[in-house]
Amino acid sequence: MGLRQSATVPATTSEYSEASRSSRNEQLRREFDNLFADMEFRSKRSALMNYHEAERYDNRSHMVQMISTVVGALGVSGIAASVAKTKQVAANSAGVAGVLALPLCAILQFFSNGSTTLAPTLAEKAKVHTEAGAGWQRIARLSRVYRLQLKLLPDDELNSGVLTAWYREVVEATEEVSKLMPIRADTYIKFEQPETVKVRLDKRENLLKKYKDLEVNGPGRE
Repeated sequence: MGLRQSATVPATTSEYSEASRSSRNEQLRREFDNLFADMEFRSKRSALMNYHEAERYDNRSHMVQMISTVVGALGVSGIAASVAKTKQVAANSAGVAGVLALPLCAILQFFSNGSTTLAPTLAEKAKVHTEAGAGWQRIARLSRVYRLQLKLLPDDELNSGVLTAWYREVVEATEEVSKLMPIRADTYIKFEQPETVKVRLDKRENLLKKYKDLEVNGPGRE
């Protein structure tokens, strides 16, 4: 007796078409997931850079305020000493120094906390960088949400234009936030190091993990 050969049923055209469509859908999901993942990372990095800049300008603003307070106090003391001794404001070196110190104090206060559209002060720069950091965080969260929704999106909606609309929304948001305040070159260089970004992000993740542990176990418990 001859061996019976197993019959193979050739795939139909519709089956080939379905397999091809499924493959294209998976590729489309991967491509958009990569786009949103890239945007999520870049947004987190931009948020870190802006918060770093905000801290820098805030520290400088406080330093200038301290110097201004000292200069102002010395100026008032010098004028008071001159008046007490000679009955005149600038009759001696202490009085002259006091008169000169007060305008300097005013200038320092202006650069620290003043308001101008021509030259943003230290405090204004810190505020805008903080706003920019918050904006980048929103974009990072939005990108993350779209990545999660992408996994659940039915295949028949992948080519409906919804993915393009999502991505356009994220891109337009980044364009708006990018206009708020430029990042210094040295900060860009600092955050080009993967280790710097990872350490900062890991610190936030660890803080969140500890907070969740406290919610579950309570303080003082493991």
